[in-house]
Amino acid sequence: MKKFVWPLRRVLELKCKQENLYRRQLVSLTEQTAAVRSQIIVAKADLRMRCSQIKNAPPETRLARQEMFLRFVHVIDEKIKSLQLKLQQLEQQRNEMLAKVLHLRRERKALQKLQQKAKEQFIYEQNRLDQKNLDEQVNIAFARNLIAARLSPGL
Repeated sequence: MKKFVWPLRRVLELKCKQENLYRRQLVSLTEQTAAVRSQIIVAKADLRMRCSQIKNAPPETRLARQEMFLRFVHVIDEKIKSLQLKLQQLEQQRNEMLAKVLHLRRERKALQKLQQKAKEQFIYEQNRLDQKNLDEQVNIAFARNLIAARLSPGL
């Protein structure tokens, strides 16, 4: 019996490798997104903590702390805004990568279905050819036996 050879096998392998690569990139983007989110949470918590410290400070130092806080709060706000912008960009890249992964997965599954159908068709054809050869061999053997029986009627 011949070996099954599917002409699109290499394409399927490439799609699988490409999907795995995109999955790794998606995981990387997800990790980066989580890191940026945690940085935003830490910055906001730091801001709340400083406000709380100022609120709980004794009256004689509160004014100086408020002045210092108000002088530098815009730096923290800019940091949070830049982190939020970076988060939006990462989310957009992540969504695009997710769309690519899903698209490649659909293509890969379609190719796998085509491969399975081609293999089933190949097996069917091989079985049909084997049966045809077997029938021919049986017919030839029967014909030989019939000819041999006619040529030697006394045996």
